[in-house]
Amino acid sequence: MNPLTKLEQTSVVLNRYLVRPLEERDLTIHEYQCHFDQLPQQGDEQRAISSICYKLGVTAVRLGSRIITREEVSPTKMRSDDWKLSKIATRKLDCSNTYERKALESLERRVLEQRLKNSFNKTEIERDSEGGLIWWITGHEGAEKCGDGWEVHRGRRIDVVIDSDGNLYLEIDIHHRFYTPWTLHQWLEEYPDIPISYVRNTYKDKNNNYIRAPLFIQNMRTKHKNSIALLSTFLY
Repeated sequence: MNPLTKLEQTSVVLNRYLVRPLEERDLTIHEYQCHFDQLPQQGDEQRAISSICYKLGVTAVRLGSRIITREEVSPTKMRSDDWKLSKIATRKLDCSNTYERKALESLERRVLEQRLKNSFNKTEIERDSEGGLIWWITGHEGAEKCGDGWEVHRGRRIDVVIDSDGNLYLEIDIHHRFYTPWTLHQWLEEYPDIPISYVRNTYKDKNNNYIRAPLFIQNMRTKHKNSIALLSTFLY
């Protein structure tokens, strides 16, 4: 008998590393309900609630139609001209509940983003359109390779994941960005065999450096022992 027939199918996630199990203090949140003086247009309510999260003076994220924080919101931040908050409860979230677990991930991701921004002046943190954060060195200092009309910048795509048992994981991948100061037409004339698959507008900063340009993105997976040790410290 073929011994392989007895093996059960399983899945493996590369570059996911256990940071720690969440404690009761991590799971305990303050929950608020938002009341609008004038209701947002249909379909815009969640976006409106998410925008309020940035105005409360504490780290806050949306949980359905409500807002959760780990620190209580100051009474001076509970009201604006267009809305007001009312506290519902202080409670512990359940990681076996998918919606509550995803909200906890958003909260941990926001904490990681803020701590990285506060700790490193020469790097930039961006939100990845596919989820997670992009952490990289901007400007000429971040260029790993360059050629005629192009530059390659290397950074890290980082994210946090929480499982149903309340374990916090860190995901980290190498992230490459390819920049060019040329227009799309110039690029296709010079490199017709290397098409651009994703395009952004080009802007210049105060030093006349290009900070946005046509680019395409490639993610590569590898091990990052030093980055893991560093990033893990921001999740305690």
